[in-house]
Amino acid sequence: MPAAETGSASDFVSRPTHVRGFDAAFAAEEAHVSQARHLTSAHLRQWRVSDQLAQDIVLAVSELVTNAVSYGCGQVGLKVWCTGDELIVEVADGNPAMLAELRCPAEDDVSGRGLFLVAALATRWGVSDGGATTWCLFTTGSR
Repeated sequence: MPAAETGSASDFVSRPTHVRGFDAAFAAEEAHVSQARHLTSAHLRQWRVSDQLAQDIVLAVSELVTNAVSYGCGQVGLKVWCTGDELIVEVADGNPAMLAELRCPAEDDVSGRGLFLVAALATRWGVSDGGATTWCLFTTGSR
C-alpha cells in the first residue's frame, strides 16, 4: 500500500497539452458528498473511464470529500483532472492543522478507514498546501 507523499499531485505527473477536468466548490455539508460522487461519476462516463476504475475513483472522492466535510474549515474544493494515462483527484478542506494520515482503526471502530481505502485503490496519494489538500492519483492505462 502506498504511503502518503508530500507535495501537490501536479508535482508527480507530466503535463501533456490535452487536459480534461473540472473544479467544484461547496459548503462543508454531508449532503454535498453524494453530489460530489454524482458529478465525478458523470465526468468519468463522459471521459470513457472503465466502469471498475470509475467505481474506485468515485469511492476515493467520496472518502476524501467526507473527510473534508468532517474535519475541514469552510468550503470544500474538489478538482478532478485527467492527463493522458493519469487521473488526479484533489480535495481541499482549508484546514492545514488536520493533516490527512492513515490510521489503524480497531475492528469495532465505525469510522477511520477512508484513507486506508484511498491508499489501497489509488496508485499514489498524498497531501499538499501544508496539509489543506489531500490528493490521489490513478493510472487509467489510456493514451
